[in-house]
Formats: sequence, structure tokens, C-alpha cells
Amino acid sequence: MCIRDSINAEYGGSWLTMLVLLLLLLCSGAWGSVPMYTVIGMREPFRILSGTSEIGWGSSYGGAVAGLVTLEDWRSSSPRERMAVMVPGEEYTVETLAALKDKVTAVVLSQNATHRPNPSMCSTASKFPNKQWGIDPDSDTEWNRYGNGELMARASYATLSVDQADWQALLEKAEGNLERSPRYAIEVTAFMWATTDTQTCLRRGFCDPIGGTNMLASLQNWTQVQHKNVVLAVASVDSDAAVRGDAIGARAISGAIALAAAAGALSRCQQNDVSTRNIVFAFTDADQWGYTGSRALANQLGKTDDISPYLVLTNQSSEPVQGTGGILDRTDYILGVGEIGADSPSLFSHVPKDFGDAKAQKELQNLLAKQPGANIKQANGTGGLPPSAVHSYLLNRDTIPGVVLSEDLNSELSNRYVSSTFDNYDNLSPASVVRATQQLSRALAVLSNGADEMSTTKLDECANAVNSTLLLGWLEWATGSPVCSGSCSEFAAKYGPGPVHSYSSIVQSSLTSRLTQSLLDEFVHLKSSVVLTQAVSPVRDSLGSGLKFTSRRRSWKVHDASEPIFSESKWKYTQLRVFKQDPVWLDWVILGVGLVLLMGHVYCGHRLLNTTGTHWRPTAAHQTRSALD
Repeated sequence: MCIRDSINAEYGGSWLTMLVLLLLLLCSGAWGSVPMYTVIGMREPFRILSGTSEIGWGSSYGGAVAGLVTLEDWRSSSPRERMAVMVPGEEYTVETLAALKDKVTAVVLSQNATHRPNPSMCSTASKFPNKQWGIDPDSDTEWNRYGNGELMARASYATLSVDQADWQALLEKAEGNLERSPRYAIEVTAFMWATTDTQTCLRRGFCDPIGGTNMLASLQNWTQVQHKNVVLAVASVDSDAAVRGDAIGARAISGAIALAAAAGALSRCQQNDVSTRNIVFAFTDADQWGYTGSRALANQLGKTDDISPYLVLTNQSSEPVQGTGGILDRTDYILGVGEIGADSPSLFSHVPKDFGDAKAQKELQNLLAKQPGANIKQANGTGGLPPSAVHSYLLNRDTIPGVVLSEDLNSELSNRYVSSTFDNYDNLSPASVVRATQQLSRALAVLSNGADEMSTTKLDECANAVNSTLLLGWLEWATGSPVCSGSCSEFAAKYGPGPVHSYSSIVQSSLTSRLTQSLLDEFVHLKSSVVLTQAVSPVRDSLGSGLKFTSRRRSWKVHDASEPIFSESKWKYTQLRVFKQDPVWLDWVILGVGLVLLMGHVYCGHRLLNTTGTHWRPTAAHQTRSALD
């Protein structure tokens, strides 16, 4: 029987509503209080946009909630609900990722990458990274045989990492968590404004182009050598990983460090000599994303106009730098440094397959192999040119012979952790990088002077001029050596603790890459002529990136959709919280009680109306109140 005698028709609905809310509160409170959240620091998932789709993962505004579970428990129990799986380093393999795809909400990794998958391999890059942006987009060569291509795809789950202490704390909560009630859960918030693709996102102002800063350097003054032919020595300064903040790319960035160290050796062994050709060093950013940086720089070097600095150095004018125009028109050779540090005693030369001047390329290989005291051999593979910035320059000038020097003998990368957090100092042989740097010094000396002009004694002098102490400290700092002393500590004091985390940033008005900053300082120390350029395109000019900056709107827009056009979403906020999660059945109980009370509310209200009459009549109290009004 409803409370028709004590509650009249006017106030019955309000009292019943309050009763519903009170009962719901008591029902939920019977099983515990409001969850207590603990905020944990994380390196967040990311969302990148390409010209056609989204890449990576992003949460809704409210975040994504999932119960914690160890990988072992997940495998043995196969829970129906999507959970957050703790994946230890030794289990982070391509096979594990394939099993988790479309079945979990998050993968939680430790930032301690010393526990690496072995003997299994782990690479989230494609089997031929950047193939569609290179000289042979139809190639069937699998340079990165163990890659799964997830780095360039939309992810079905979040991949995040926490430091080792938080990892252990979360692991304790995850162990046996399936049997707990309530369970421990995490809430991952990585809300980004990105949507659809780069063109849509840029138009709405929700993202910025991936770019960074390129660096162009000459050991001799640009104006003094502007009519000299050129040897163009190139390397990339960026890498990536499933968690971008964990990207180190030890094998990927060692080439740039070795090239800079070789430049230092040449400045010492040739300081009183006048070379036949000028060596121009090009270090490009954002090459992991469609060779964005090298395509932009190649386009600039292919123009006859002198290059204007994007970032102006101390005592440098903002005017175009005389002598930097038309460099590709004067280039005789292009030498790129691929992945080194694999503990190989030799370097191997790779040239394009069925592209450009095959005869000139073969002559270049022979020149490098036959130099006095050389240990540079021709690669055995028939796969053509490995992933490298050299692709961009050859696309602009296919008549120039180009070669990539790496420690890969065949058409397969020896690095099993391409674009992985495990490509760190433990994946590197520093002594091998020193040997490779000495070989680079010899090779560049031969290319800049001619083989006939360089004696064995002179080449040995250039090789021995490599500052191995500086080079080893540079590598230790940049790639995150657990022991950092000597030169490494000097780098850490100047640029902050290593590793450098080499993922490419968005276009900015300052130099953000610590690796590029260290390269810049080395060339300034060598009294070189340096120009910093934008890795996407200068203002009011369209280059190889496919993006153009419009001065009228002060924003970027897509200029050529066929070019690589990658952008990074603007972030709202990111957060990782852990808490105890009420069991699912309790939510259903609360929902059921609420529905019952709601139905009771409707039923009692109907009974009250029937009791007081179908048509409401004012009571004496209402009549008195109306008279007073």
C-alpha cells in the first residue's frame, strides 16, 4: 500500500525521488566507499595522423578503464572482458602482440628495457620501413623481417610504460587479480583532439605537423667553396617506438654520431690540405615518418636559391646563406650511414637496384672497396638500397651515384629491434661504432680528394684522428648507458641525463632535439659553417613534405596529398590512475534496484492520483495561499 495518507499529491513525487536516491546511495555504499585513485606517472600512448587515417591510440575524454592482469593469468584464464595486461620485457614479442590484438584495453610495459625478448625479436616497424616513400615502392625485399607494421597502424589497445618501481607495484596488484573482488583496475586517459586524417585535423586546428629541425654543415666556409663539387654525407637523427617516449634508436642514431665524429677527424687530418671536393654533412629529423626531413632538405638542396636559416645561430644573419644554393647540382657522390654498432668488423656498401646510373654506382662501390687499407666490402644482397635518407636525395637527382654504408651484409637488417624500446645501449657495440667511424673517415677522405691523391699513410692518419674517447662518451650518453663517466658525464652535465629519446617532435620555433643540439655544438667547435632548416618546409614555400604554411591564416594546410603528411594531435591531458573496481554484477544490482524503485515511483504516483481524484483539486491550504497572494 502506497503512502497515500501521509504524502499528498503535490509532494509525493519529490519524496519518492529522494527515497530512490537514498536507497541507491546505500546500496552502492554497502560494498565500499568511493574509489580511492592513485595517480601514477606514465609515458603515454600517442595518436598520429597520416594523409588517410589515424595511427596509434587515443582515449575518450573520460579515459578507458580496465582491470589489471598479468600476461600469464590472461593466457591461462582468457577473460571475456578487455583488461590491462602487464607484459614483461622478455615477453614483449611480435607473437605476444598478435595474441593481444583486439582482445585487451591496454598493454603496460616497464621503462626498464634491460629485460629484452630473446631469442624472439620485437619490431613494430614494417618489413620495409618507408617503402612507399623510397626509390622502389614496389620492392618485395623484407629488410626488417621481424617487423609487424603496427607502428604505422591504428592500435586496438593503448601501449604505455611506467618506471620500474611503479611497474613492480602494479604487478603486485595484477597477480591473482582475477580472483579478487573488488579488483584492481587502471584508468588510462590520453585524450587528443585528433580526428580522421591530417587534412581534416589541420583544417580544424587540432594537430601540428611532425617535423623537427634539419642541420646542414660544411667544414669549409660556404662562400669559399660555393663553386666546388660536393660529397654529400647524410644520416638521420630520429627513431621511434610503440611508446614514443621510450624511443632511443641506438643503432639508428649511431650513424649520425659517427658521421659527426668522422667530420672531426677530417678537420684534423686535412686542416692544411685543400680537398678537391667539399664535404657537406646533412642531418635530418622526422625521417621515420616518410623521410619527411630528408625529402624537405633534398628539395631545398635541389633549388638554385641560397637557403635561409630557419633557426638563426649566434652571430648569424637571417639572410640566405651564400653558397648553399644548388648543392645537388654540384654533388658528385652521396654517402649515407645506415645502422651500425652490430659488432661487425666490416662495413658493407649498398647501392640502388634498377635505379639511376648503375655504372656510376658500381664505380663508387669499387672506389670505396679499393682504397688503401679499406675494410668496406660490397654487400651480398640483391635487395637494393636499405631504408635510409639517401632515398630522398636520389629521388631528387637520380643521376648522382649514392651508397649506404652499414654493417648489414645481406638484404636484411641485423638489428632485430628496429623502432623498439629495446634498441638501446644494450643493443649496441660501441667498439664497432668506433671502427665504423674510422672507416667513414677514410671513405670521406678518398671521396673528397680522389683515391690517387690519398696515400695509405694519410688515410691511416685520418682514421687515427677519430677521438674515440669523445665518441664513446657521446654514445653512452645518447643511448642510455647504465654507467656514465668521463666524456659521458660531460654530455650529461651539458644537455641533461641520457638517453636522448630520439622520437621526432612537431614543428616548433626552437631546437628541441638534444641529439641535434649536441651535433650542432660539435660542428661549431670545429668552426664549421652550419645552417639549421625546418624538417617540414620553410614559411611560404612547399617542399617534399606535402604541407605548406599559409601566412594569411598562420596555419598549415595540405599542399600535396601524395607526399608524406604526418601530424601529431594536440593533447588535452594524459593521466594514469589505479583504483579498486567494483565487480560488474554490483553495477547490474544497482541498475536493477534503480529500475524497481523507478517503477514503484510511477506506480505509487498513479495510486495517489487515483486516491485524490483524476483531476487535481486545490486543498484548503492552497486556497488560503492563493487568497493571500
